[in-house]
Amino acid sequence: MPVLLAMAAAARLISAICSASPTVFQAPASVLLRCTCTYADEPVIVDVAPSADPYHVVAVPVGRRFAFRAVWLKEAGREVLELVAYHATKAGDVPLTQVTYRAPFPPVAAEAPFGFTGLHRVYEPDLGSELTFWCAWGAP
Repeated sequence: MPVLLAMAAAARLISAICSASPTVFQAPASVLLRCTCTYADEPVIVDVAPSADPYHVVAVPVGRRFAFRAVWLKEAGREVLELVAYHATKAGDVPLTQVTYRAPFPPVAAEAPFGFTGLHRVYEPDLGSELTFWCAWGAP
């Protein structure tokens, strides 16, 4: 009988831990997303506002070899952030990486060096050129 009581107590503890809400960040309406993309030591700042139509968000050129697209989709009951880095070619942009974040977004201290996304490094296939990007929440 003591084993069953211990198992029941352990099950209650596990249930309490799993149902506890971690600290998360739901982006308020007044907040803007700012992404910093760097190629050849030249930073490009991309300010991202919420959109209900991801198909009209265009990629921003970053130097001659890359492009970057950030879509912050906000619909009823759903919030998604999609970051895509492209290799810019004469034939068109070719996706190199895609990162998707779903709300609730992870909280990050304001002084965190690379926002809530962390630093991403992407390399284009022809010359091995490097693009870095990261995003953080900020006031408009």
